[in-house]
Amino acid sequence: MRLNADERKTIGYITNGSVQLSKLAETYIVKLKEIIRSFGYPIIGEDEEDGLV
Repeated sequence: MRLNADERKTIGYITNGSVQLSKLAETYIVKLKEIIRSFGYPIIGEDEEDGLV
C-alpha cells in the first residue's frame, strides 16, 4: 500500500564482492530497483540525475 507522506526512507543492500549472488537475489534486486524507479526515485550510483554517476 502506498503511503502519502513527506517522509523518506533509504533502502539499500550490502554484498560481499567476492561472493556471487544467487539468481533469486539478483532478480530481487532488479525488481526492487524497478519498483523504486516506478515511483520516480533514482537509484543512487546508477541514475544520472542523482549526480553520482
